Amino acid sequence: MAIQQFIDSIIAAHGGQAAYSALDSIKLDFTFTGALLGLKGRPGILNPTSTVSTKEQKVVYRGLGGSADEEWVFTPNRVWKQRAADGTLIAELNDPRKAFEGHVLDTPWDDFHFIFFCGTALWQYANFPYLLARDDVKATEVDSHQENGQTWRVLEVQFPEQSVLTSHSSTQKYYFDDKFVLQRHDYAPWVLAGSPAAHYVYDEVVVGGLTFPTLRRVIAINPADGTPLYHGPIPTLVHLIIRSIMLNKQGTASNGEYEWALTAAPRI
Repeated sequence: MAIQQFIDSIIAAHGGQAAYSALDSIKLDFTFTGALLGLKGRPGILNPTSTVSTKEQKVVYRGLGGSADEEWVFTPNRVWKQRAADGTLIAELNDPRKAFEGHVLDTPWDDFHFIFFCGTALWQYANFPYLLARDDVKATEVDSHQENGQTWRVLEVQFPEQSVLTSHSSTQKYYFDDKFVLQRHDYAPWVLAGSPAAHYVYDEVVVGGLTFPTLRRVIAINPADGTPLYHGPIPTLVHLIIRSIMLNKQGTASNGEYEWALTAAPRI
């Protein structure tokens, strides 16, 4: 199968470019925990609400940190805190990429580091696979992968410079089942000193015709042999449970077709 046909099949399997392009934003409520929080000096369990733009690299969080009336906002070139009621600026950091210079894996993060990481991550996750339609995102199919008794096709993706599109890393791999649905995503985030990780997705739901995983687990990859460390010694780095999804669609009032909620949503 030619690469463009493969990409078209992936996008179609997740709902299609037309349905995605009609969106303004995706609202996600989720539970966030994992060893990464402790590693970066931010241990705990978070239950944030986020609004992820589909038109620009921007994510607005409530409940990621700070007081109850704060919003934390990510954009690639500026991160800031504001009052939710009126947008009054509390604090900001321009050129946040520079704030990671000299960091090693266990360098603690302040609030601005955390906003930048969380924004970069969630924006990329929520807008995939539709990013594959961008002219500056290049993809190549590589050798298939065997895991858990399944054969997954693998797409190696080259993202543009961080100044053009902020992402975890310039090269990332995506693994798809025989229905072209995403199963796994590998990357080595530059903000985490290039430490390789495998990101598994589970429990897909369809909202407004678009497919979203509702459980995400990120584990370390053994750099010596490239195998995911399912059972340690490093614990799960990031664990996300999506509790609700709402699509904000151009010219359409919110209704049940564009909303989903996890029944008896767990809070860890």
